[in-house]
Amino acid sequence: MQCKTIGLDLAKNTFQVCGVGEHSTPIFIRKLKRNQLVQFFAQQPPTTVVMEACYSAHYWGRELAKLGHQTKLIPAQHVTPFVRGNKNDHNDALAIVEASQRPHVRLSPSNLNINRKYSRYTVCASGCKGTGLHWSTKSGAYSVSLAL
Repeated sequence: MQCKTIGLDLAKNTFQVCGVGEHSTPIFIRKLKRNQLVQFFAQQPPTTVVMEACYSAHYWGRELAKLGHQTKLIPAQHVTPFVRGNKNDHNDALAIVEASQRPHVRLSPSNLNINRKYSRYTVCASGCKGTGLHWSTKSGAYSVSLAL
């Protein structure tokens, strides 16, 4: 049976992976070390990988996207209601997959390199009419002024 969605609970050293099939029945639940994670996902056919949004989620999203997987992030407050029993990595992985199957939960894609390329630019709209928009980098090294 092929996995429809894989839920990934991120941590420092040990990751919990839960794969579900077409009818949201668990196919596998595994605990993986950091050095085993990329190798495990390289063996899986391309599928949707759902992670709880945290600091390292964008990094792992980019790494898994390189392997052909579609990565989605889910806010932690949407996962918490679906945790059954005590809060641990195993139950969190199951809750991530279950929350991702709900129609009202909004998933967001992880930041890819394309998004990161343009994220260094900020837009400042001037309060004076006719002065236009000023685009500048966060470091202030370059600035371009566009008239309206």
